[in-house]
This record gives sequence, C-alpha cells and structure tokens, in this order.
Amino acid sequence: MLFANRKQLTEDPENRADRFWRRPIWTLLGLFTAITLVTAVLGPFGSYPTLDFGGRLLYWGSVVALSIVLVAILRTMVIQVIGRGRHPFVVDMILAPLFNLLYTPPLYYMTERVSRGEQPFSLVQLSLIVFGVTFCVIVVRELFGLHAPGVAVSRNSRRVAAAVEVDPEPDAPTADHPPPAFPPLIDRLPDAARGPILSISGSDHYVEVRTERGSAAVLLRFSDALREIGPVPGERVHRSHWVADAAVDSLRRDGQRHFVVLKTGDELPVSRTYVTRAQERWGTA
Repeated sequence: MLFANRKQLTEDPENRADRFWRRPIWTLLGLFTAITLVTAVLGPFGSYPTLDFGGRLLYWGSVVALSIVLVAILRTMVIQVIGRGRHPFVVDMILAPLFNLLYTPPLYYMTERVSRGEQPFSLVQLSLIVFGVTFCVIVVRELFGLHAPGVAVSRNSRRVAAAVEVDPEPDAPTADHPPPAFPPLIDRLPDAARGPILSISGSDHYVEVRTERGSAAVLLRFSDALREIGPVPGERVHRSHWVADAAVDSLRRDGQRHFVVLKTGDELPVSRTYVTRAQERWGTA
C-alpha cells in the first residue's frame, strides 16, 4: 500500500486527472453521494438535532447538489470570459468569490428553515465558512492535480498560435502545383487557419486544431475529430492530444513524465498508455 501511494504521488498529474475525470458524470455522482452521506451522518449546522436521518439526507443532498450545479455553471461562464488554457488556480481564484456570493444566501435561508429559526451562524460567519471550505477544496485539488476537464490544456499550448506564423495570402494553385487535398476536419476551420495539421487537442466539447497557418477551436468531440483527420500520418499521444508526424521534432523525458516536442518548440504530454507507441514511431527520448 505504501508503494502504491508513492507511485500515485509521483504520477503525472495529467494522467491522474484523466483517470479521475474519465467519466465526469460518474465522478460527480460519486462525490455527491459521498459528501451527502458524510454530512447526513454528522449533521452539521444544527441539522442533527432538528432532523432525522432521512431528513438530513434530503437537506444535505439539496445543499450538495446546489453547490455542484452552481460551480459547473460558474466555471463554464468564467472560462468563456477569460478563455481556455488558463491555469486551474487562476480559474479557481476568480470562481471562489463568485461562488461565495451566490451560494451563501440560499444556504443561509435553508439553514434557517432547518434550524427552525435558531440560526447557528450569521450571514457573515456562514460566508467565511463557505469560503474556508472552498479554499480547502482548491488546495486539495491543486496538491493532487485533480483538475476538472476543460480548465487547462498543456503548459505550452497557449503559445502555439503565437509560435506558428500565419500566411495571409497562400500561394495560388497552378497546374504544376494543384491545391492540397485536406482532410474533412479542415473544412471546419476558418479560412485563415486552413493548412496541414500539426496537432489536435481536446477540451470539454471543443477541439483545438493547430495547423501550419494558425489554430482554431472547433465545437466537436475529440473522438469525432480523430475520425476526420483522414490519411494524415500521426499518432495519438494522450487522451486529449494527437500529433502529426510532420510536426514532431523529438521526444523528451522529465523523470516519470514524457513529452513530444513539436518543431514549433511547443510540447504536448505523452501519457503512459501511449509512450511505447510514440517511441516506436519517433524514437526514444
């Protein structure tokens, strides 16, 4: 058990988050069930003496469900405003005060009803408790790398668009140089970004397609994007990343972690599942 814990602590955070959020609905359902049961048994905020176990299950189930739904809505809104690829801690620091502001009043009202008018905390005290619990959740998630999907992509992906020069006027096709036959995925991109594919990265319901002329986000599942790559030679290196052969410069290893280095200088993580295939295709690090 000790060695298993050591392995888990030294594991690539990308892989750990992937496994934790492999099935988001089941993960959220498990968290909802566990937190609801624990709080129903302990009966905090004066719910233990005023409600039986069934009542506490209903009350705390409502409280936990409200928090999960509110966080999901606020996280989506924050990411839409500040953009994808931000560090999870930045997203959390924006999300925490918004969550506190919108969550504390209904929680205060629900606690007031359950405690039958004998409210154990003032609104300010309850707000501080909510902020403290939220901060603890953020710290635990940062320590163990259990970030929700869609918050951040690889550490260098934000530089891809800047690293690739955009050709505003492509060469006109001639008889000797006919226009290249691009895969179906290219048809989904804006004209300025259409070109040979370098890599594809999935995030939530979007994929970021990087080409030799730029990059663009497409509303498409990652698995569907892979089917639209067509005959472009390349390899999947991660649950959320695919790289074209023509874009690869080398492989790099950093302790237990592996990366594929693109010719643009950017890096994408290679998960353990795909390390062997990547080494066979592009050589060892």
